[in-house]
Amino acid sequence: MSRVLNRSLWWGGVLLAASFCCCAVAQSGASPAAVSQADSAETMKSLHRSIDTGHAADALKTIAELRAKNSDMPGLSRIEGLARYAQSELTLADAAFAAALKEDPNDIESAQMRGLTLCRRGRPAAAMPLLEFASAK
Repeated sequence: MSRVLNRSLWWGGVLLAASFCCCAVAQSGASPAAVSQADSAETMKSLHRSIDTGHAADALKTIAELRAKNSDMPGLSRIEGLARYAQSELTLADAAFAAALKEDPNDIESAQMRGLTLCRRGRPAAAMPLLEFASAK
């Protein structure tokens, strides 16, 4: 019981910290694009951690908030794809991974995950070039 409570409190702290960062940017008048790379990397790690621990819906909510503030944070489409994949929303995951690959054609994780998504959607022929590209890197 205490483990569940500790985990809940920990995630509450993570979400509070992420909210604080977003509010601080909004109050400072700086655009979300002006957020430092360190803040961006920490936000991405936090989102990835949320997805890995079964909180994909929370990650998607944060992603939507960042996008509403016109954030062009690198890797956001990839993280959205991971969250959609975790929720078995394969069509939306495929679209997110495609957007991530458009942003960064050398994104190996997006190529792998889009390939897996296409396989699960019954399109193995479309998946093969992506999976071959990812395995060659």
